[in-house]
Amino acid sequence: MIRGTTPRLSFTLPFSTGIISECYITFTQLTTIILEKTLSDCEQSEDTLILNLSQEDTLTFIESVPVKIQLRIKTKDNKALASNIINTTADLILKDGVI
Repeated sequence: MIRGTTPRLSFTLPFSTGIISECYITFTQLTTIILEKTLSDCEQSEDTLILNLSQEDTLTFIESVPVKIQLRIKTKDNKALASNIINTTADLILKDGVI
């Protein structure tokens, strides 16, 4: 992920998104929550959640520091699920800020 850009993140699930009642997508750096999105921030297809981040969102990340991402989901029948942690970095941009 590159700071100051608008990435489109796609999370393919092993089940239909129709069973989800709640979802949190949490982004951390250095064990601190930097950004959190919910189901209402996502587009849903059969088995995929798509999250569009804004420039402001990606500018909250510290450059070159690992970013950890995890989905936590509650199903309509009250099961609580968590994804494996996804590791990425927030890459440097030369001109900072929103354009």
